[in-house]
Amino acid sequence: MLYYEPTVGEEFSVILENTLVLASKENEEVQTTFIGMTFTVNPGDTMELIKESFSVRSILRHLESPEYQAQERDAENFKDRMTDVAKLLHKKEFKRALFRAPKKMALSDEPLWRKIVATKADGYGGRLIRFVERFARLTEGCVVRGETVEECADKMFHLANIEDLPVCIYSEAVFMLSKVRWIHSEQLDRWYNPPIQVKNERKKVNKSPGLLRLLSLR
Repeated sequence: MLYYEPTVGEEFSVILENTLVLASKENEEVQTTFIGMTFTVNPGDTMELIKESFSVRSILRHLESPEYQAQERDAENFKDRMTDVAKLLHKKEFKRALFRAPKKMALSDEPLWRKIVATKADGYGGRLIRFVERFARLTEGCVVRGETVEECADKMFHLANIEDLPVCIYSEAVFMLSKVRWIHSEQLDRWYNPPIQVKNERKKVNKSPGLLRLLSLR
């Protein structure tokens, strides 16, 4: 099986097209991940066929949801506000928060994290790794000061984004932290991910955080 690595900011429609072309050209299954959800394209698949798969339908629902559209608007507004002065203030606030944060994020599966780091060291993967580490450390430092995981995560998504990454990086970070069992991953899952689940699965996800991981791996 081959893996297609999306580039930063690559639109979902382009990712679908590229995975279809690669699967056809190499006559092999191709796997890729977008907003924390993994799906597979087989040789001979058509665009219409893959759009009917569970994972792709879930992604399309998420991209069309009011929650995601609001995130996109927030991200665009955030970029618009990032003038030179705003960037300087953001950098100073980030440094203050990082100073109060732990030196390392608290994980239950350190071996898996080291493996992920080793395989995603360059390009988009490297930027994702750096963002995940910054976000997790900043959030842990914030929680220690008495705020909830939800309150901290909402702020630290923006504060940790010092490389001007697209909004889809947030979902990928949540998914990755879930895989390596970050100390606050279950609360983060329940807070962030319900908008991407189909309606009749939302309650199940909140009752069983592990189900979210199974859904994301389909």
